[in-house]
Amino acid sequence: MMRSGAFTPLGDEDVLREIRRFIECLEGIETMLVSDHILNLLEELEGKLPKDKKKMLAAIDRYFGLPPTDRLIFRIGRRRGIYRKLDDLSDRQTHARLKQIVDEYEEEDPGRLEQDLFKLMHHYI
Repeated sequence: MMRSGAFTPLGDEDVLREIRRFIECLEGIETMLVSDHILNLLEELEGKLPKDKKKMLAAIDRYFGLPPTDRLIFRIGRRRGIYRKLDDLSDRQTHARLKQIVDEYEEEDPGRLEQDLFKLMHHYI
C-alpha cells in the first residue's frame, strides 16, 4: 500500500505526538510501556503506568522542547544507531558531526533529509 501511495505512514514526530496523547489519556490502566526498539524514536520512553506517566510525558516534552535543528540531529543520530537517549545530544563532538550532515542536507535538498530518515528507519523492518 505504501508503494502504491494508498498509505502514508506517519513521521517520527507525528508518531511521538500520538504516543504522548495515548499516554496522557490513559486512566485506570496499570501496565508497563517499553520503547526499546530502534524504530521507536525515544528509547528512554519507558515506565510503569500510572506511576511513571509524568516522567514519560516529560521525556516527550523534552524532545519537543529542543530547537528544530537539535531534533533533526537527534533523529539522524537515532536512526543511524548513534544516539539512544536525549542526553546523548550532550556529546559535543558527535553533535557537531551530525549538525554538519543536517547543514549539508539543508544546502543541497532539505526534503531529501526526511526521505533518507524514512529509508534509514524502514531499513530495520
